[in-house]
Amino acid sequence: MLKSFKDLVDVLVKDHGEDLEGFIASFQACPSHGAKAELVAKHPVFKSSQVISWNIPKSLEEAEKKLAALDFSAGNLDEWIMDLNEVLALVPHSENNLFCKTLLTRAELFNNCGMLKEAREDVKLVSLRLHLVTESEPDLRSRIEKLKVCLEGKSVDPEDGNPVNKEVFGGLHQHLKGCSAALELRYDQEKGRCMIATKDIPAGVVLVVEKPYASVLMLQKITDHCYTCKRHLMMYQLFCSKCAKVRFCSMACQKAAKTHSIECQYMGNLLNEDDITPAGHLAHEIILQTGWSVLKSLRDSIGTSGHQQAPVKDLGIRYHDVYNLANNESSWDPRLSFQACLVAVYLATLLRQSGFFQKGEDEVPMDDFIFLVSLLYNHMLNLKCNRVGLVETQYKTGAVDGPMEAFGRAVCGTLSMFNHSCAYGCCIDYIGDHLVVHTLVPFQAGQEVTINYGFNYAQDNLVYRQQRLSSLYAFECQCIACKEDWPTVANVAQTIFKCPKCSKTLSSSKCSQCGSVAMQTFQQLQDYQKIIQKARVFLRTGLEKGPKAAVLAAEYINLMYPMMHPRSVDLVMAISNLRTLTGLAANLALDVTASSTLQRWQPVVHPPPNHVTPEVAIAGETSQSQLQSR
Repeated sequence: MLKSFKDLVDVLVKDHGEDLEGFIASFQACPSHGAKAELVAKHPVFKSSQVISWNIPKSLEEAEKKLAALDFSAGNLDEWIMDLNEVLALVPHSENNLFCKTLLTRAELFNNCGMLKEAREDVKLVSLRLHLVTESEPDLRSRIEKLKVCLEGKSVDPEDGNPVNKEVFGGLHQHLKGCSAALELRYDQEKGRCMIATKDIPAGVVLVVEKPYASVLMLQKITDHCYTCKRHLMMYQLFCSKCAKVRFCSMACQKAAKTHSIECQYMGNLLNEDDITPAGHLAHEIILQTGWSVLKSLRDSIGTSGHQQAPVKDLGIRYHDVYNLANNESSWDPRLSFQACLVAVYLATLLRQSGFFQKGEDEVPMDDFIFLVSLLYNHMLNLKCNRVGLVETQYKTGAVDGPMEAFGRAVCGTLSMFNHSCAYGCCIDYIGDHLVVHTLVPFQAGQEVTINYGFNYAQDNLVYRQQRLSSLYAFECQCIACKEDWPTVANVAQTIFKCPKCSKTLSSSKCSQCGSVAMQTFQQLQDYQKIIQKARVFLRTGLEKGPKAAVLAAEYINLMYPMMHPRSVDLVMAISNLRTLTGLAANLALDVTASSTLQRWQPVVHPPPNHVTPEVAIAGETSQSQLQSR
């Protein structure tokens, strides 16, 4: 019996001993992903051993203990509600008395603190199960009737609306999902797929609004975020009826989590296995979201021959978009590649035991099982360099910045086509349940539009960036910042002007190359400085001034970019302020806050200037690190 992935590795090492390297060499010699999947899946260790699926069960004893320990004479409403949430997470679904009593107590607290919508949701849930409550709780019915009367006639605040209602610059692309028509996907011999601007694009506009094909929470964040939409959970929470970990922000999200019924059977395996890796968790979610019936229907078009470079125009089916992402497999260490395939077999085994194939475990043909392993293995390879990190910042009332933390990972078909640059390009934010790409700097027609994978010239030196990018994403960066070895801003904190006519770096007011006098450039700089100074005042004034500050900061960048070298400190500081604002908007849309009463604002995005801001703090300016991708 294999209780964990670690047990599987231990048995494999014990069986092969010194010959394990030989088995890995045989694995590497296989001509396709299907052949590799077959070699590992048919290994005797999987035939002779069964993987034990286990859940993280609810505990009535633990729930009663937590409920008895609650002290409603001390603390505040927020603390009491969060304590009740911990109790509700542990109550078994069959314990109707305790569940309804705890839920009704939470509804009464919601009513007391003016959260009427949440109170009504809880009353509705209690009412649905009230007929199952035994006579040992006689006051439960009278309490719920009293609360219903209290809630009648009280008005509920209107919904905030869709925080992802953003206008994409240049209209939507005809073929690329959620992408601007101002972009074109091209194939480059050295870079592979890349996004090219077909027209001039200003800083501060939205280029992509794309819902991820699949997304997962980091294991340590699973109890503070909604499992479906990934919003940061506030006081109102709903819970999986079977496992004690998964939570939801609404009944709609709870109903939408249809695939959780499969993985719920082995949540213990997923949440306690560090070796499965983030790529493994996300690959598993891709398979769950797609479903076996769809995968089986696509079998002939996908095959098991490994990564296929589909033509750029053939991006019709969303799963094909994700399946065909580049994987840089040739640069992988053979041991890591072999481990990825082991994880794929382990996950496929859990899926087979849990009814994913829509038939009994013994009825699943080996060919189907091997096909599933090859898909999981392919996704684990391409997710190494194509996953997007979801990042949030904890904001307190009156603050414009706070500690930043990653809370999840996602994969997209369109967004994954953007390449990295260590120079500023675009940033990504998770708003609502969509990933939104904003431009941080202007792009000219014909120029490649890039994002940043988390390593930027302004804060990281060349050697560090190259080492990290090679280690994490298996490529050597050839962006302009790397080719010219731009120094970090800490080492060269100066403003470098360009001639507005020939772009030659200016050492005086007269250009040494074309002879034009650039006094007007310096005069304009003084006028433009007033714009960015006003934006910074807005930034520090309060959250309601955020949209105004974003418009001004984007305007400043669009005006100054033709006159300054991209690594000029004034420009970098402006971009840093703007990145803070896009992060602020995204996090407030996700309700990421230390205060439940924090006012929310929603930026309005227009074609030219608006939302932008990069990922470094310069000279005491506040900033938020860019959402790391891939």
